Amino acid sequence: MASFVTEVLLIEDDKLDVEAFKRAAKKSGASEKFSIAWVSNGEEAIEYLNECDRPKIILVDLNMPRMNGFEFISWIRSQPNLRDSVIFVLTSSDSPRDLKQAYSYNIAGYLVKGDYGTHLTEIVRMLDRFIQTVEFP
Repeated sequence: MASFVTEVLLIEDDKLDVEAFKRAAKKSGASEKFSIAWVSNGEEAIEYLNECDRPKIILVDLNMPRMNGFEFISWIRSQPNLRDSVIFVLTSSDSPRDLKQAYSYNIAGYLVKGDYGTHLTEIVRMLDRFIQTVEFP
């Protein structure tokens, strides 16, 4: 089991969702294992990735201003040094069309936010188990 801090990039335009994710990480005990970097849209995510080390996990919302989640995922999959990034969609959309489109970009998982309580904490716990279990590029 890894004992290091794993960087997670959260691409989310809703500050309440960001705070809810951070609270869920704290509640689940994962906040000690995750370093959560936050940007509010795909354009800011591209700037972040051009300036910083590559995060282990990228969580991306679909519905954001300036550059939405699908545009960002399409961009990252076109980048030779980033195309194998581990991406989870974390969205409020339960649309079958969005689900199908997201998986067409070879994402690791499609997670619907649900409520701010138990459901989000379970998502964070799943991400923690995922990070502790898999080998990353």
